[in-house]
Amino acid sequence: MVFHPAVRGLAYARTDMGGAYRWDDGAARWIPLLDWLSQDDQNLLGVESLAIDPASPDRLYLALGTYAQPWAGNGAVLRSDDRGATWTRTDLKVKLGSNEDGRGTGERLLVDPRDSDTLWLGTRHDGLLKSTDRGATWSAATGFPPAPSASGQGVTLLVAAERTLYAGWGDGDGTSAAVTLYSTTDGTTWVPVAGQPAGPEAKMPMRAAYDSRRQGAVRDVRQRPGPNGQSNGSVRKLATTTGTWTDVTREARRLRRLRIRRGRRRSPAHRHRRRLHQQPLVVGRHPVPDHRRRPDLDLSQGLGDHRRVGVPFPEVGQGRADVRLVDPDGRHRPVRLPAHRLRHRRHPLRHPAT
Repeated sequence: MVFHPAVRGLAYARTDMGGAYRWDDGAARWIPLLDWLSQDDQNLLGVESLAIDPASPDRLYLALGTYAQPWAGNGAVLRSDDRGATWTRTDLKVKLGSNEDGRGTGERLLVDPRDSDTLWLGTRHDGLLKSTDRGATWSAATGFPPAPSASGQGVTLLVAAERTLYAGWGDGDGTSAAVTLYSTTDGTTWVPVAGQPAGPEAKMPMRAAYDSRRQGAVRDVRQRPGPNGQSNGSVRKLATTTGTWTDVTREARRLRRLRIRRGRRRSPAHRHRRRLHQQPLVVGRHPVPDHRRRPDLDLSQGLGDHRRVGVPFPEVGQGRADVRLVDPDGRHRPVRLPAHRLRHRRHPLRHPAT
């Protein structure tokens, strides 16, 4: 996902083989942007990368191409001046591979912060491309040192830190002499970034982001492009003003666990389960007292907006149990649920005598 820094609620999402989408904040839904593509252009349904223009919120760019194999067609770049409502297409002479290994890297497409008409596109097998007319024409970028290969990952990411551009290179060998990150301040001369991490866990740069408030760039590096075969990696932070590198892998893992826990607490499903546990549960004809409410009893899956009032019948432990749900309008709807979902870990259900 890419969020526009100047417009609240303006976000875009790309998929490896299912098109691109814009978030409609007012309607709270995703709007498809590539459903108009024909069957003949099915290879363009995969989005290798997308880019926004920080200075022009209505401008949007997509780099399309699902496979970079010999049997696949060449890629294309789409540009829009109305947030994806209409497009202008430029066919490329190279292939892109949004559904191949390395599809989690990026972004590979970047609008130059020094000139909105200049775009950069990192390819897998054809090096770094540059356009000076908003993507209408493309040519190989001059001064970019790495030599592309037919089987590598090529340029895996492009990110801007103020007026400096960084390009990640995914074809390093993992040795201390390998260069996986280049930078340029003039758009012409690219040089290796000093002090960059090396080793098997820093073999390939995956993603990067720049924090303008702290003047630092954070880079995620792995030993393989993924999603297949990854086993280790690290997260490194570069202070762009001093050139100092810091290993922040442990902090990144801690923040990730914290975001996961917070996301679960704030998710609609979690809030609904909390409301469920706060409601009285009827077993037979007898309400369950507060201290007997079962926090692990979850009847919310696939049951819509019904009010959950379970009414298990005798012999609930025999395979499956009948449960009756009370709709908001008072109607009863019977369902069948596995018996183990209606049993507490320490306090099995006690059924009223019949």
